[in-house]
Amino acid sequence: MKLAKLKIAVLGGDKREEILVGSLRAAGAEVLTVGYPPVEGATAMSLESAVTIADAIIAPMSNTDDEGFIRAVPTGEKLQLSGELLQKARPETPFLIGLAKPKVESWAKAAQLRLVELGELDELAIPNAIPTAEGAVQLAMEKLPITIHNSRTLVLGFGRCGSILAKLLAAMGAKTTVAARRPSQLAMAQAWNLKTCSLEDLGARIGKFDLIFNSIPSKVLTAELLAKTKAEVLIIDLASAPGGVDFAAAERMQREALLALGLPGKVAPVSAGKILAEVIPSLLCELVQSRE
Repeated sequence: MKLAKLKIAVLGGDKREEILVGSLRAAGAEVLTVGYPPVEGATAMSLESAVTIADAIIAPMSNTDDEGFIRAVPTGEKLQLSGELLQKARPETPFLIGLAKPKVESWAKAAQLRLVELGELDELAIPNAIPTAEGAVQLAMEKLPITIHNSRTLVLGFGRCGSILAKLLAAMGAKTTVAARRPSQLAMAQAWNLKTCSLEDLGARIGKFDLIFNSIPSKVLTAELLAKTKAEVLIIDLASAPGGVDFAAAERMQREALLALGLPGKVAPVSAGKILAEVIPSLLCELVQSRE
């Protein structure tokens, strides 16, 4: 795999992207860093200059806020994406980001960039679900006054993250129940010897759980359901925007509800960075070759 002569702009990031920079350099790319202190073998540039000349653009797994400001920047400077900025990139330039906010998505489309949301790729999302699950359990252990073992635990959603989390909790001795929409997901959970519940039946059962994890990116824990939970319940939301918990209602009801996004970069940045380093160089090769 060779990325020789390709100019790849890396716009901010955290420890994960720092590891990725090294793998891109090892693959022969000319790496243009934005928002980094000096990195051996890479060229530090302004945001506009890097976007203008890049053959591919990589924004962080930690994404931007709603206005396009990049969340993680090693130097602490403010880096903001905009429609005007992305128009400076050549059409069909690959533009990689964890998950694109609506404004960023519309800007990339208007600039005719090839938007790739890394968080939606199975080859990244599945291995990243492991540090997400471990980080979620770590957070629960820090907050709960009881052990995970023997706790009554509910996992909402049984996709890439929910399935790995539910299996980990069960292995730790939690009395784990999975609630999901699709019958196929419930059937798989049952095959793993997990208890199951349809989302429609949650109202009658949610009051027995000590710990609730949500991985569904839509509002499933409504005010009505939250009112039926234990007063001392701990709720951890792992879902991407818009999330699955009515946090305003949880606060009114004095339910402890935590939004826990970006856990791989927080609890296991080196492992998460190695995942990026294994996948992104070959992905860039495919994108650039198909463009040519």
